[in-house]
Amino acid sequence: MEKVVLSVAGDADRLVAAALSDLDPVLSQLQGRVLIVGGLMQRIWLHLRPVTGIAPRATADIDLGIDKKGLRLTADSQRIGPLLEERGYEAHPGEDGFRFEKALEQGSILVDLLIAKGASRSEPPILEKGIATIAVPGLAYAFSRPPVLVEVTFGDGHDITVVTVPMPTLDAAFVLKAALVGVRTRPDRLERDTVDALMLAGACASDADAVGSLADGESQSREVRQSLALLEEGFDIPERAQARRVIGYLERERGIEIGYAGDWVVGVARSLLTKVGSA
Repeated sequence: MEKVVLSVAGDADRLVAAALSDLDPVLSQLQGRVLIVGGLMQRIWLHLRPVTGIAPRATADIDLGIDKKGLRLTADSQRIGPLLEERGYEAHPGEDGFRFEKALEQGSILVDLLIAKGASRSEPPILEKGIATIAVPGLAYAFSRPPVLVEVTFGDGHDITVVTVPMPTLDAAFVLKAALVGVRTRPDRLERDTVDALMLAGACASDADAVGSLADGESQSREVRQSLALLEEGFDIPERAQARRVIGYLERERGIEIGYAGDWVVGVARSLLTKVGSA
């Protein structure tokens, strides 16, 4: 089992730690059919496989990828909603019906339920009876790989919270983030996912298993091919729109000079592409 220690840096971290502990019975009942995705996924993986000089960003909510097919959920069945409601989570009405919320001592936590593209023929896609959700590109590939259980220890002075969370493999985490870059429209989320995708690409480049899995998946998965194409077409030179997005973030948020950031961005993409090609 992978293990990581995260230092609690503020109220948002305390809230996430408390929420993961509170969600443990739900995650245990869905074992093998649920994955932590989104911002928390990138943070955990980038602590497990650090990218030199750039710390991963924090997050204040929890995104759960649900294996609808594996759980045999239909428009007439109910399983996920009742599990969350038993823990005191309440569904948001209307368009955000895939979002559940609970007030904890540390604050209010949001939990989003997401499925893979193609898992539902309805539009909007249906997770189960009463829950219309969002189909996430890359999640089908993530569920084609075995989940990774990670023991996460949140250290908050003398207070320790230990939770075990189901994660996508590192290569799948990269594919999930890279696939989102092609569909995002909001500038802030597009920047966030582009930065996450490139940093996860850097983590993959230093992990032989991730490189091998991407090399194998390139001939089998359209989502893998598209993710690698993002690196090849968007980060081959610093002037590309995707590269400029990351360079601007590094300069603005991390104080890194543009010239160094440009070299780093291109180098990360080239490193992973070269290693996947060699594999």
